[in-house]
Amino acid sequence: MIMERFHALTEWVGRQPRRRLYGLSIALAAVLFVSLNVFASRALDGLRADVTEARVWTVSDGTRALLTGL
Repeated sequence: MIMERFHALTEWVGRQPRRRLYGLSIALAAVLFVSLNVFASRALDGLRADVTEARVWTVSDGTRALLTGL
């Protein structure tokens, strides 16, 4: 059943003009890009990483203690 649907899809794609396929490809890529970004923003919410060489954006222990006391 899956192979039959895949075969039907490949036949349909083969009958489409190249310009339409380009448009569909761009639309699909845009949908995937947005979907991946939405998923990542929800799945990785609150996750932060300081990847600078000198750890410039890392909060010091003193600052953490001060913020905890507030």
